[in-house]
Amino acid sequence: MGRTSWTADEGAVIDVEALAVSAADPVFGPLDVTLEPGGTLVVVGPAGSGKTALLLTLTGRMRATAGSGTVIGADVRSEHARIRSESSLAWVEGITDLDKDYTVEQHVAERLIGLQPWYRPVVGRDRVQRALETADIGRDLPAQAFVADLTQLQRFELELLLAWLDGSAIIALDNIDFLREPADRRHAWRLLREAQESVARALPDRLLSLIVTCEDDSGLPARDDEDGIVRVTLRGSGRLPAVPEDPPTVPEDLPAVPEDPPAAPEGPPTAEGPPTVPEDPPAAAEDEPRGGRH
Repeated sequence: MGRTSWTADEGAVIDVEALAVSAADPVFGPLDVTLEPGGTLVVVGPAGSGKTALLLTLTGRMRATAGSGTVIGADVRSEHARIRSESSLAWVEGITDLDKDYTVEQHVAERLIGLQPWYRPVVGRDRVQRALETADIGRDLPAQAFVADLTQLQRFELELLLAWLDGSAIIALDNIDFLREPADRRHAWRLLREAQESVARALPDRLLSLIVTCEDDSGLPARDDEDGIVRVTLRGSGRLPAVPEDPPTVPEDLPAVPEDPPAAPEGPPTAEGPPTVPEDPPAAAEDEPRGGRH
């Protein structure tokens, strides 16, 4: 696991006031949020309420249009690169999607290689195995299984492990209740708690904080076990796209369609289909180089 420069004794990990994002209509906010190191920010709201936008804003991947404050000590409005360097994403559809043609082991090896200097393009198989056993997050994942063959919960576990390996101060996860089974959601919440506890044991000066969005937070711990949990509820703008009173009319006289479309110009044949993907992505090697974030 990599290491970050931010430490828990530097104050609140998130401390923002009147934070908002607006386009033609408000996306979310204004919101006041304070989260202490090692805490969990739970963002609850229906689809379209701005949960993902808030998650991306707090991790430096979307620009706020109003408000002020800091995330890991960096200005939330101007120091986006620094915030990104100290935060990782998991379970964010369209951003952290796994490659179905890679095995679990190959995904972990690729992430570890990415954390090393560019001149160390290999990673030892034993290091990959240690990463899979880290903090009990990936212990039960089948290393040789392809992502396409994993259960939904196993995919969640793998994405969490990959984000954990970054060694960031914040891990942000979107729509945890995309896990359809209630038992899977409860297990996912336990995994998140175990990830935080493992970091607290190993690096007590750099506690892991979480941002988790969901529509239903019923899988959270009971009330007497909620130390460090901060809830934010988003209601959404409630605005629906306007529907025109009179639909556009179709002209009666449309241009005629020729019976025989013009032939395509002759020329060299073009390649069909997407570019091929190497069958074997970076595989684990026998050497065990050392390296960190770059």
